[in-house]
This record gives sequence, C-alpha cells and structure tokens, in this order.
Amino acid sequence: MIEVSKRKKILIDIFFLLLIIAIVYLSNFFFIEILIKLSIESDLLILAPTIIFIFLTSLTIFILYRYERVKVALDFSTRLRLKKLKFKEIIISLLTYLILLSLQGLLAMHSPDFFVFDSYLTSPVPIDPNIKIGVFISICLPIVMTLGAVIEELYWRGFILPLQEKRWGKFGWVLNGLFWSTSHFLVLNPLSILIVSLGISFIGHKYQNTSLTIVIHILNNLIFSYILLSQLQ
Repeated sequence: MIEVSKRKKILIDIFFLLLIIAIVYLSNFFFIEILIKLSIESDLLILAPTIIFIFLTSLTIFILYRYERVKVALDFSTRLRLKKLKFKEIIISLLTYLILLSLQGLLAMHSPDFFVFDSYLTSPVPIDPNIKIGVFISICLPIVMTLGAVIEELYWRGFILPLQEKRWGKFGWVLNGLFWSTSHFLVLNPLSILIVSLGISFIGHKYQNTSLTIVIHILNNLIFSYILLSQLQ
C-alpha cells in the first residue's frame, strides 16, 4: 500500500499535470471554437492556440508563485532558477539536444505509427490545407513559438522541476520529462517528443538553470516552426 506521504506526492504531481493539460485544452479547443464563431481568418488561428496558452500559463505561474511565496521566501528569478548562461554548458547542452533529436528522428523513421509529428487528436481548427501563408504569419509564428517555449520552461523546469527534485530526489527529472511529454497528448503524440523531453529535463536538473533549457526549447520550437511553415507554404 502506498504511504500517505508518497500518495500525496503523486497527487500533487498529477495535479500540476492536469492543470497544464486543462490549459492546453482551453487554448486549443474551447477558445478556438469561440474564435471560429467570431469568423476569425483561418490562417490567424494558427497563432491563436499558442497565444492563449502563453497568457493562461503566465497567469498560472504568477498565481502559483504568489501562493507559494507565503512559505518560500525566494525572489522570482531565484525560485525559477533563472541564472546566467555559461558558454561550456550551452555547447554541451546543444550537442546533447541535437544528438537526442537525431535519435528521435531515426526512431520516427522506423516506427512512424508511434513517433508521429502530426496532431495526436483531431484539431477543431478548420485550416484550409491550400491556404497560402503570408508574411505576417511567417514572421509571427516563430516569435509566438519562442514566447511559448519561454513560458513552458518557466512552468515545467522553473516551477515544477525543483518541486519534483525535492520530492523524488535524483529521479525527479525523469518524472518531469514524462509528465511534460504527456501534457502534449491533446495536440501531439507524447512519444514523438519523449526523448527530447527527457533530455531537456535532464539538462535542467544537471545544471540547475532554467535559462539553459529555455535556449534549448526555443531552438526546438524554431525548428518546429520551420517545418510547420514549410508544410503550409
């Protein structure tokens, strides 16, 4: 039987996972349906989910930090592990990321049914596949995806990872990576990002620096933006 303390730890982790899944659902489904009813242009809907996600997640981080600050007397940057970047750490982390990304790509080639890059669930956004993406979207998408990466890292590696390390010790980063990849299941097959997810969580754990994982995540999202735009051109 699971001890009460361990049961509480698991429930808290599940709560944070369900919280972000709820935000993703609101961003990608509920609010998008509202925008569709308002007759928003379909190409602009490409940006809408991430913009809504950025706003809701930022609000969530702020609320959680204000609530926790009653017990933890740490300033925002210290609590979220926002430190100066070191050149050596950046190079090692980038190489690690690129190796893991290549490995994930190889696995996707041999197991396409399990490692897909398309949405895991059908999106309600009626984007015309023949639409020609304009300059506005081509410029704004990478910017929005970059902001999304920053906010996501502040939540998962800045706020959640330290808590998981405190509860689960040296294996906290594994749970963090698993939960982070799982949180994407509404819009993406978690298996398609599992390897990179674990890699970014490990980097955050090893160097205790969210600024570093933000850089890696931004690079990852810019690659994703390039692939998405190339598919929509």
